[in-house]
Amino acid sequence: MLNRNGQLLHDCYNLFVSCSLYLVVNSALILAISAIALGEPPTAAGVGFVTMGALTAFVYIVDRLLITDEDRINNPDRTALVEAYERELLGAAAAALLLFELSLFVAAPPVDAARLATVLLGHVPLAVLALYDEIKTVSVPLDSCAVAFAWAYQIVFIFGRIASYPLGRREGAVLFCCWFLIVFAGLEMRNAKDIEGDREAGKQTLACLVGKRSTKRLGITLKALGALVLAAVSGSLLVVALLLAHLASLQFYGTLETDFRSRSGDVSAG
Repeated sequence: MLNRNGQLLHDCYNLFVSCSLYLVVNSALILAISAIALGEPPTAAGVGFVTMGALTAFVYIVDRLLITDEDRINNPDRTALVEAYERELLGAAAAALLLFELSLFVAAPPVDAARLATVLLGHVPLAVLALYDEIKTVSVPLDSCAVAFAWAYQIVFIFGRIASYPLGRREGAVLFCCWFLIVFAGLEMRNAKDIEGDREAGKQTLACLVGKRSTKRLGITLKALGALVLAAVSGSLLVVALLLAHLASLQFYGTLETDFRSRSGDVSAG
C-alpha cells in the first residue's frame, strides 16, 4: 500500500511538472505583478485569480490530453503518463472548466448585456485552444504567437472586466505587449529544446527556422525587454522583485521538467 501511494504521489509530481501545471501557481503571481504595475494592491484581480488559475489548468490539461505526433517524439514519457491518467485528467479538466465558468458568472456585472459580453469575451482563449491544432499546421510559425496572445489577452481582460479596474487603452496596451513578449520568448526558448522532434513531426516553429542559439538569444532579449518596460512603467521595485521571482521560478520549473525528460530518457535507454 505504501509503495502504491508513493508511486501515485510520484506520478502526480511528474504530471505537475511535465504538464506545466506549475503555471497555475505562476498565473497568480502574474496577476499580482500586473496589479502593482497598475498602481493597485496585489490582490486587485479579486475573482480573477480563480478565473486565470482555472483557465490555465483547463487549457494545459486539455492540450496535454490532445496528444500530437511531436508529443510522442519530443515527450514520449509524458505522453505515456498522460495516457495512464487520462480519466483523472479529464475529471480535473472538467472541474477546472466548471470553476472558470462560475468565476465569470460571479464576476460579471448584473446587467444582462454586460454580463453576456463579459462571459463571451472571457472565452476568447478557449477559442484559441480550439483552433490551436490548425494554427500549428500553418507554414508560418504562429503557435507561440497564439499562446502568448491568449495569455496577454486574459490578463488585460481580467483587469478590464473582472477586477472592475478602469483600465485605459494605454495601460491595457502596455500590459498586453509586455506579457506577450515575456510569454512568447519563454515558449520559443522551450521550442528550442524540441527542434529535432518538431521537424520530424512537420511542426514549424521559429526555433526550427533560426536555430537553437539564435532562438535563445532572441528569447532572452524579448523577456528582458518586456520585463524592463513593465518595471519602468510601474516605477516599483516590488514589481522588479516579483518579475525576477516569476522568471526565476519558471527557470527552476524548466530545470525540473528537463530533469524529468532526461531521467525518462535514461530509463528508456536502459
